[in-house]
Amino acid sequence: MNHRSLTRIVSCIGALLVCSMPVWAEGSPGGTGDGSLRFEPNLGQTAARVSFLARARDQVVFVEKAGIILKLGGPAGVPVKPSVESLQLRFLGSTGADETTAGEPLPGYASYFLGTRRLGHVPAHRSVRLRHVYDGIDVVVYGREGRLEYDFIVEPGSDPSRIRLGFEGAGTLELTGQGELVISTPGGRRIVQHAPVLYQIDEGIRTPVEGRFFQDGAGNIGISVLHYDRRRRLIIDPVLSWATYFGGSDADSAAAIAVDSQGNSYFCGETLSTDFPLEDPYQDSSSATEAFVVKMDPSGDLVWSTYLGGHSDDHAEAIHVDSGGNVYVAGWTFSSDFPVAGAAQGTLGGSSDAFITKLSAAGDHLIYSSFFGGAKREECYGLAVDGSGKATICGNTESSDLPVHNAFQSAHGGARLDAFVARFNASGSSIAYASYLGGDKDDTARAVAVDGSGAAYLAGDTASTDFPVKNAFQGSKPGGYGTKAFVTKLNASGTLAYSTYLSGSSQEWAYGIDVDGSGRAVICGKTSSHDFPTVGAYQDELSGTYDAFLARLSSSGKSLEYGSYFGGSNHDWCNGILVGSDGRWGFVGMTKSSDYPLASADQAVLGGDSDAVITILDPAS
Repeated sequence: MNHRSLTRIVSCIGALLVCSMPVWAEGSPGGTGDGSLRFEPNLGQTAARVSFLARARDQVVFVEKAGIILKLGGPAGVPVKPSVESLQLRFLGSTGADETTAGEPLPGYASYFLGTRRLGHVPAHRSVRLRHVYDGIDVVVYGREGRLEYDFIVEPGSDPSRIRLGFEGAGTLELTGQGELVISTPGGRRIVQHAPVLYQIDEGIRTPVEGRFFQDGAGNIGISVLHYDRRRRLIIDPVLSWATYFGGSDADSAAAIAVDSQGNSYFCGETLSTDFPLEDPYQDSSSATEAFVVKMDPSGDLVWSTYLGGHSDDHAEAIHVDSGGNVYVAGWTFSSDFPVAGAAQGTLGGSSDAFITKLSAAGDHLIYSSFFGGAKREECYGLAVDGSGKATICGNTESSDLPVHNAFQSAHGGARLDAFVARFNASGSSIAYASYLGGDKDDTARAVAVDGSGAAYLAGDTASTDFPVKNAFQGSKPGGYGTKAFVTKLNASGTLAYSTYLSGSSQEWAYGIDVDGSGRAVICGKTSSHDFPTVGAYQDELSGTYDAFLARLSSSGKSLEYGSYFGGSNHDWCNGILVGSDGRWGFVGMTKSSDYPLASADQAVLGGDSDAVITILDPAS
């Protein structure tokens, strides 16, 4: 193994910068840097009876005058049915709060483009106060550190024995020997209401008060309070947590990140929908998602968040920010009412379509937004924008009637999936070119980059033996079976400049691509081949079941200038790559290898089954 210069690796960090990265401390566009929930006033985001709402990854908290409703999604990969459940915490014996008021304002704001709803600059607050839920008793709702909290503020002379809690949507309620209330839902969730903390404050001194939950004859929950000074205010503080669910899953995570010249970060991904059925707002439902875009300043504070979607699932997969701060986001949608503006394609063509949306720098205005697709299904994975503001997207399609234009391949290749590529004009109102890219088996374009001339470079995977090739480094499918990586260059007009396989005799997938100042494509992905082509390699042998691979093609595409494995003895892969102005490559991915190659590591030990990795490599040294 020929280990050449690895200038720096920061490895095994707990969150990935480009794929599956939690957005911030609680991993949600509804969180804050210190873990507090962001409570928004309901200005039309959801049902009218809701006063405030807050998000926490794949959960939404709705605050009403009569109680608190938790819309609980499930973490990815866990078979919870129904996929979304509603649990309603009701203040029994109350006619509802006289009013709900917002607490401390938080920085940043949200905008919504959901179907026909258009809302901009929705503020957020750290807490919500429900006034006079019972006579002389307020409730303050807030969240921190992955937990929802609500305090009962019992004014002097008021009676805390009036407090009764009902949990609609719960399967069973159980009081433990530690004083906790365990709520089990029909869908298999286990929610813990920790033993309440009771106290009074006199001249700045906090005095504990003894109290506990109890269950009455009707099965409802009350709070028994022992001796305390009724002349002073009493605070009762239960803490509600649901461990792996509240701020704990990967279901609501960022799919991509972009950074502007001022160091602001922009994320996109998907989050549980706030759609709250108006006819039956408390029923369980399917797990619809909305796309989100988030801007954070260099210190990690929220600047704005924007939600995109319709009544079905919406997925944001790629993001770009231009020199003016305008934000481009691409993905795919199942929503016929996905928001459109100045669109090249104004209606959903099939079961799902790709979408491309350009947001204003403030995140509160659609500059343009368009579908792209045919009568079946499209998924969009890649986005690149050139200096003139022309966006190029790529992905895969099942449709035989894709709206091709100036295409180098005008017909579907014949299998279930073909790759596609489409370039839009700067206004988003028309398509400069759109083409299929594929052969007799499944093909997917997963990443795209553009150079200064407007040429587009695509990377992805193909199982086809007749994948379109031209001026190729590898003109036929190596090994003859399985999935292979490909690299394709299109001129600015959409004509084919070169197209090649990039593989060994086993299997490869290409996930990331960039282009350097000399027009050379730099590609990354993963391989299981023992004979992946290597040139000037940092690592010239396969070390595990899968290793990441790195490659650079000549500007003509006809030769390989650099090729290397990268990984340890288990499973490693690379999801994205960037070429720096100094010629070094920065790439991100995942590893399951405890012996992943390290240098200058901030974390030198594998932290779990798999960890994210970020690496900077100098291919010239």
